[in-house]
Amino acid sequence: MPPRDPPVVRQPIKIMDIKQEQFELPGMPQPVPEPIAEDVRMLREYLDHRGWVLAKQIKQSLGWDERTVRAVAAASRGHVISGQQGYRLTKQAPDDEVQHAVNWMRSQARNMTLRSDEIECVRRGSAWA
Repeated sequence: MPPRDPPVVRQPIKIMDIKQEQFELPGMPQPVPEPIAEDVRMLREYLDHRGWVLAKQIKQSLGWDERTVRAVAAASRGHVISGQQGYRLTKQAPDDEVQHAVNWMRSQARNMTLRSDEIECVRRGSAWA
């Protein structure tokens, strides 16, 4: 049996090298920078043993805007929950609060899926009555 060729390693195709500045329009919200591990660490340290903390307090203390607070919480890999009361460390929240946060997020996901399905139906011309 002849020797096999080594597997071909494919490099990602770079379609365009366009800088973010080329897409910025006056009056449009700017994209949130991708949260990095250091931001997540800072948020987790700040929330430690504080219970529920409002976004306003986090913004003032850490110098972030509200979109950044949300993005960093989302990047926490489940370590930070959010809700009407603000943000809290998952491991320091009672089970009922964690379950409430999970249920709320799943409900939002269902609502967004339904809305996206409705939008696609309208686009295809088969809108629901």
